[in-house]
Amino acid sequence: MKNKLTKIIFIISFLPYLLILGYGAICMFTGVSFFFSTSYGFEAFIIGILPALYFSTLVVPIVPVCAIYQICYLLRKKFKKTQIKKYIKICVITGCIIIGTIMIFSHSFEIGRIIEKENAKQMIKNAEEKIGFNENGIKVDGIFNIPEYRYSHVLIDYDNVEVGMLLNADRDEFWKVKLKKTTKDSVEYQHIINDYYMQADIPLSYPGRRLISFYEDKSLMHRTIAFLLIYTDGTIYFADNIKEKDTGYTRFTGLHWSKFFVGENVKYKEF
Repeated sequence: MKNKLTKIIFIISFLPYLLILGYGAICMFTGVSFFFSTSYGFEAFIIGILPALYFSTLVVPIVPVCAIYQICYLLRKKFKKTQIKKYIKICVITGCIIIGTIMIFSHSFEIGRIIEKENAKQMIKNAEEKIGFNENGIKVDGIFNIPEYRYSHVLIDYDNVEVGMLLNADRDEFWKVKLKKTTKDSVEYQHIINDYYMQADIPLSYPGRRLISFYEDKSLMHRTIAFLLIYTDGTIYFADNIKEKDTGYTRFTGLHWSKFFVGENVKYKEF
């Protein structure tokens, strides 16, 4: 009776796979809307099953539980000569490790956001210059309620020569770049002012004079590729080749929304 029951459960454990595959097959013929287009065939199959796989694997780990049971069922003959308690213990430990790993992976984004919040708080504390802005222009409110802040902010830490971007909560929450010292005759400086377009020109208080952001692609004016930080005494710091995390794309800053925007295809100019 016990063997029959375990066999029935083994057969039933394949049901989640069949449901996911069946839903994908239906999507192949009915179509799936994704952004502004509708897909059919194999592409619709993939688009259809991905959300189901995500939910049944990372949100509610039904698929991992079924997979663990199936593996244990197929390996049960090897444990016939061992005590049943040992067999159960091995299954439970293995299952906990696998499910725990999956759950940690599924919540890694939230863990990353927590770390970013702490980094943002530290940057806010260290920054001597805090400039708030949104699509309506500049507004320095001096209040940073993370992550429910209303404005994006540029944060400048003159002591550590760092520029931080505190963005609206529905986007990357926080990131910063370390700037390096340069001169007007350097290759890096000439490359930035000659090959990029100005995105925003922000006047600063002492000891900074200007913070200029640049973009390289005319179709992606909202993405920043470089910064120039010019001090009152003429010292220049730069950060070039600024990229998105884990991608090759330039970084979103939203600076093109602010009143500091200097216009399309504007080249760098001295005061």
